[in-house]
Parts: sequence; structure tokens; C-alpha cells
Amino acid sequence: MTPARLGCAEVARNCGVDPIGTGSAINSWLLIEHAGPWPEDVREQLLAAAFPPARRAQLQELWEVEGLPPLVIRRPGRAGRRTASTRTVLFGSTVGGRRWLERLTVSDVRELADLDLAALAAGRPGHGETVTGPVFCVCTQGTVDPCCAVRGRAVVAALAGQHPERTWEVTHLGGCRFAANLLVLPDGVMHGRLDPADATEVADAAIGGHVLPDRLRGRLGAGSWAGGAEVAVRRLHGSAGLDDVVAVSAAEHPDTVAGEDGPEPAGADVVVRAGAHDYAVRLRWDMRAEVPSRCSPEGTDTSRLVVTALHPLPAVSELAVEGPH
Repeated sequence: MTPARLGCAEVARNCGVDPIGTGSAINSWLLIEHAGPWPEDVREQLLAAAFPPARRAQLQELWEVEGLPPLVIRRPGRAGRRTASTRTVLFGSTVGGRRWLERLTVSDVRELADLDLAALAAGRPGHGETVTGPVFCVCTQGTVDPCCAVRGRAVVAALAGQHPERTWEVTHLGGCRFAANLLVLPDGVMHGRLDPADATEVADAAIGGHVLPDRLRGRLGAGSWAGGAEVAVRRLHGSAGLDDVVAVSAAEHPDTVAGEDGPEPAGADVVVRAGAHDYAVRLRWDMRAEVPSRCSPEGTDTSRLVVTALHPLPAVSELAVEGPH
């Protein structure tokens, strides 16, 4: 089949695009339930009903600057297409390394008009009742990308069959070429290129407080360099604990590549801590041409983040014993 006959997910897979380092820039979240069909502008319609113009402008700024996206959710299957008398709203954040998730039930979305959006973006809880996670959000918005509908709905059905109270469909998360995409909250990790069997393994691990590195896109808000380096170390080190692996520093390279908003650093050196060990990780963008697909005739991005070096760093005690050379 020619690339234009393939979906974006098939094109990306065939071109060897690894999801590593493609976690979302989300730091906090506002998820509003909307049962029924999801047109492409369902989020805009819902926000227009919930917030006056000034509040929508504030939310847009918090989305762009602070990483607080408003997203739409619904229950999978027929339950998600019913006409509900109430709506579930989920709030949460990973700002400052503090993970939390809360729920509010409303009968009218206009009840959200007085929500303290700035506090939510800053990672301050206190907006509803505490929810014990994890919660699984699978992107299924086919009006944005067909691969999300085809692949996402199979995954969300499998998860809902095992964890019905924890599972939601969600609107566009980004990275459609990695469908099916799964966001785990409040853990703050994103997985991509999942099939139903993979997704149930990821969910079972999350319930046990663990992260599976295979098909892990990255940690929310970590960015490409830190997020990609953390995934690389997880794959090497085998660390599964949610807090076992964290980037502690990143130094971008001076050379650049063309990005969506202008020149961007072409690579970076990242130090990642995994337990008692530190690792040096060097990453670089492998920029590639866009390839036409069924989802995006103008071109699916096939660029990828590549790990060019990864090695353990000597412990501080070892350096003290050896002394300078």
C-alpha cells in the first residue's frame, strides 16, 4: 500500500518512529464529561457553555503558558453516548512533583464558572472530592484523527471491561501517530502505540504503582529531553517504580533544527537519576520529511528523538577515592 492509503499510526510505525520523549506538555488538567457525539469542536462548544468570554480567555492563557488543557471525557460505549442529568468533572495536577486527582459532579456546566483556574494551574488542590487513582484516559476523537478512533476505541473497550470505573474516553491528546494513546492520572505518564493487550498490562502495572517502559511516551510536563532520557534509562535499568527515575539536569546543544515555531536545539545532554545511580544520556532529533497518510494528506511527521549515548556516571564516593586525573 502507498503511504497515502495508510493511517498516520501505520506510517509512523513503518518509518521506525519511537514514541520516546513525546509526552504531553500537560502539567494540570480539567476534564469535563460530555455524553453524546463528539464533533471536532466539542471542546469549544462545551467551554462556551461553561465559561463567560473573559474566563475562556483566562483558560486559554493558562493552557498555553501553564500547561492546563481543558479536555472532554465520556464513558466508553453506549454509556458514553447517553443523555446524562449530571456530569463528572475531574481536576488534577503533577506540578512540583505532587500528584493529585479530584472529582466534582455538576448538573450544569455553568457551575464551573467560578472555578479557581489559576489555583488549579498552580497545582493547588481543594476543588472537589479526592479520587484514588489511577484513572485511564484513552484518546478516541476520530473527528480529529481516524487512527485515534479505530485504535483508541479497541483499547478503551478492553480497559473498560476490566476497570469500568477507572476508564474514560478523552478528546485529542496530541501525538495521533502513536495511537492508541493512554494517559494515566494522576500518575502523569503517557503511553502510545498500544493494543488492547498492551493497555491492560499498563493498567495493571499502574494499579500496582508501577510504570512499564515499553511504549512509554514520557512523563507529563517533562519535555522532550528529560522525558526521553527518563524513558531510555527505564528501558536500560528496568526501573518500574513511578518515582524511581527522574531527570536532574539537561544541557541543550548549541546547534539547531527547524521547529514549528522556529529554530530549536538539535540535541541535549541529560543526567538521569535511577535509584542510587546517575546516567548520562545524549539525545538528538533525527529530522525527517513528512509522509502523506490517510489521516493527514499534507504529511505525517516521521521525525524522531534518538538516544546516541547512554552510560552510567561514577558515584560521588568513587570520584573522591580516585581523586582528579
